[in-house]
Amino acid sequence: MCVIYCKPKGVEFASDEVIKNMFDGNPDGSGICWAENGKIHLCKGMMTLPNLMKKINQLKSRLCLRDTALIIHFRITTHGGTNQQMTHPFPISASIPQLKQLKMKTDLCCAHNGIISSVTPRAKDVSDTAEFIASRLSLIRKIVPDFYKNKNCMKLIEEEIKSKMAFLTPSGNIYTVGKFVKEEDGSLFSNDSYKARTYYYSSDYGYRSGYYGKRYGNYSAYGSTWDDDEWEEYAAKYNTKKEDTKEIPWYLKSDKKNLLPASVEDKIKDDDENDYLQRSLCWLDPSLACIKSRVTGEYYDGNFFLVDEGYNVYQYDWDSEIAIRDLTLSVATYSSNSNELFEEDDAELFYWVDSEDVI
Repeated sequence: MCVIYCKPKGVEFASDEVIKNMFDGNPDGSGICWAENGKIHLCKGMMTLPNLMKKINQLKSRLCLRDTALIIHFRITTHGGTNQQMTHPFPISASIPQLKQLKMKTDLCCAHNGIISSVTPRAKDVSDTAEFIASRLSLIRKIVPDFYKNKNCMKLIEEEIKSKMAFLTPSGNIYTVGKFVKEEDGSLFSNDSYKARTYYYSSDYGYRSGYYGKRYGNYSAYGSTWDDDEWEEYAAKYNTKKEDTKEIPWYLKSDKKNLLPASVEDKIKDDDENDYLQRSLCWLDPSLACIKSRVTGEYYDGNFFLVDEGYNVYQYDWDSEIAIRDLTLSVATYSSNSNELFEEDDAELFYWVDSEDVI
């Protein structure tokens, strides 16, 4: 049912592990808004964890995130379909086309966690949150422009949505509706799905506990493991035995340091004339496929891997920004349609090297 992460000014940005926890538990797209130079900057529609991490790293490279107030939303679809346009945050506007914009500068942003049953979306591609903003919240703002400072207005909104919202202003102030989890450092989370969980892989299907609630029913696994009753429900539905599963290694590439020799990295960065050192690659969508080791037969989460048009697998080193082709790995798809794994329109140009050049 989504999670909102609010980081006030003066608070350290969340670790990569926390960001991954939130995305894995809420994998239907993400977005971020931050206060900068008297405006709210909004960027949303990041449908994979690597795309979100890329945006975060871009912000880290030019802003001091400790001094920057921001909100990040991680979505689980309830209404409006799984698409970029219905990811959060949203501006406060009565215009549905404006709410669907993926990038903008505005003067107030919001993100929502929950289901708003008091409104009926006007179309199949409009979520309950977007409908509430367009038909209700935009009117409240016309009457009371700074409604987020008014306790009565915020109470009215809470009673209307019966869930949680967060608002970010250009000055970097964050206002919330509903009960948020507050960490000691001041970080706010709309629920506890930012906490660590254990993931399991089924040798038959590759489904993960963090995705179960979204893809295969109403149950959401936010605990560290599934209990016996939950496994029985899962096994009965998908003909999978608990003993046939294996725990997936925690696989954050940002934790791997000095993956490449300095000489290899320098050669690639300096040798711009050799076209063969650059290649079009796509981030692997973990909802479509996972990674299998040709050596051990083990399966790995598909996040942080890339593929080329021949479906060769590449690991990505975040420090050097170099893709490493690993011929010991292969792609294991969840369906027979592997054509979706590489889309030319989504491909990006990466520097790359063979794994034999890696220490």
